[in-house]
Amino acid sequence: VIHNRGGFNGGGLWAGLEAWLTGCTIVDNEVNYEGGGVYAKEASLFGCIVAGNGGTRNVYVWDNDALYPDTGYEGTQHNVIGYVTGYTQADIFGAAPALQDNGGPTRTIELKNGSAAAEKITEAQLRAREQELANAGFTVDLSLDQRGEARPSGALAELGAVERAAARPAADPPGGAYPLDAGQDVELTSPTPGAQIY
Repeated sequence: VIHNRGGFNGGGLWAGLEAWLTGCTIVDNEVNYEGGGVYAKEASLFGCIVAGNGGTRNVYVWDNDALYPDTGYEGTQHNVIGYVTGYTQADIFGAAPALQDNGGPTRTIELKNGSAAAEKITEAQLRAREQELANAGFTVDLSLDQRGEARPSGALAELGAVERAAARPAADPPGGAYPLDAGQDVELTSPTPGAQIY
């Protein structure tokens, strides 16, 4: 959820009852008062990035307004709430976050290589969150990210909606191709001197 504007409260999300948010990226939304990212009566966030939103704070839960302070990364529920030292926009996304085609049915906001929000959640913690959601009446498969890609793709899962791709091979197999990350350096060589590479 990015670049939305609310009049008073809840620039990214306004929930009159409970908000159960898991693996969300809610950034750069605007509001005049409370909860630039999330404004809810009750909330449970897990594995979310809610930062860089306007208003007096990123998350406002009116049944417990001290529940999600803007203190950066907290390891209990594995969220980044607010940009702080070590968890700034540059530490998490690199450049300003933007929706882009990272595969899957919707545009998403991808973490940068080496992101401070990468490799934070164990498989057991994902399964425990699934059980917590099931106990609340929700059936959710947290083995996939928003795009339908495997989560985790490595030893640990990322925060936010998009799982970083597992390490790609250093070289493309002969006659094959694979997608590159934005900003990834590539060296092209030919076995035949002077040959053109397409």
